[in-house]
Amino acid sequence: MDVIKTYDQFLKEGTFVSSNDLLRSIDAQQVLMGDIIGFNSENFYSIDELIKDKDFLKKLDRKGFKKNNIEYSKDCETFLSKTSDIKFFLIFDKNDSELDEPEYIVFQSQKGGRWSPIVTYKVNENIKKFYDDLSSKTIEIKRGDKNYIYRTSNAGNDWKLQNIQNKTNDFKDVMSNDEIKNQLNDGGTTISVIP
Repeated sequence: MDVIKTYDQFLKEGTFVSSNDLLRSIDAQQVLMGDIIGFNSENFYSIDELIKDKDFLKKLDRKGFKKNNIEYSKDCETFLSKTSDIKFFLIFDKNDSELDEPEYIVFQSQKGGRWSPIVTYKVNENIKKFYDDLSSKTIEIKRGDKNYIYRTSNAGNDWKLQNIQNKTNDFKDVMSNDEIKNQLNDGGTTISVIP
């Protein structure tokens, strides 16, 4: 017999992604920064220090690259496991815009209060997959013989109904996190993540 979980249990257990899953989404291949730009990132404990280093910036420029700003998972609502935190920046070809695909991602994660060493990865898939896994999810809610497919792109703050033909007074076009939670408190309602 399936155990029906509360919405909070579902979110806690079923929708979080790990740092490794995020990196797999872009088929990230670990590389050495020294091999790419001739700079050793191992001398730095934090990406925040690395990104300000004048020697790093000069070598990046000499090799024909540029970087974007550091992005922090703590600054945005994400589906990242609550036991970890990440910060990263992207490296682009100097002639590309930041809307183009990056060449590399420089990544650091924290688990159990300790930051991991800084790691550089070659990005081999569309970076949009990384951001989608960080903040987007699709769920299916079933009640009776009806199903409702909802997608969020802002980490569950708002959910948009995908199969609009099933719209009802209870299951609207767009629902807040609290509205979804309230509907799941109704008996006979189940929820699952759609991969």
